[in-house]
Amino acid sequence: MSLRAMILTSLSKEDLTGYDITKGFESAWGHVWHASHQQVYRELGKLNQEHLSTFTTVEQIDKPDKKTYSITPDGLRYLKNWFESPLKLKRINDELAIKMFAGDIIDPKHIIRDINIFKQDCYKKLTTFNFIDEHIFKDIDKARSAYPLFAHISLRKGIIYQKAGIEWSDEALKRIHQAKLL
Repeated sequence: MSLRAMILTSLSKEDLTGYDITKGFESAWGHVWHASHQQVYRELGKLNQEHLSTFTTVEQIDKPDKKTYSITPDGLRYLKNWFESPLKLKRINDELAIKMFAGDIIDPKHIIRDINIFKQDCYKKLTTFNFIDEHIFKDIDKARSAYPLFAHISLRKGIIYQKAGIEWSDEALKRIHQAKLL
């Protein structure tokens, strides 16, 4: 359900192509939701069929025509209802935590490898989020509308989460090495 809300939210800000939306999931919205190219286009098709979005076709020379999507009044109503409904917390499926529980039967070098993979992913995301913070939200205190404020608060959640992942990784690696399990 949140993929639909994320796409409609992005369309409530501006008209976008499917490519623009996909790129948004790879960068600016990556801390909020992950979606593949196929998932985005499949959902855009459903939104259009349900009259929650519409599109205009833009002809291009030497390229396939592109579709620019817009949210409809029904889409805005749907989104408003979704926003006003109580939050449904997701259950966590954490593959790394499962491996940690099995640490007594797994060679610790595999757990160390996976912790380092997780830590590197946190660093990569943190670097991206810090770039967005420094370049897009550098004048956030001068914002005159609620959108940049709430977008920045959401980004800060992503930054804090990635920092916590790095801190946890450092602690876990230190404890494993101190236990001399290698």
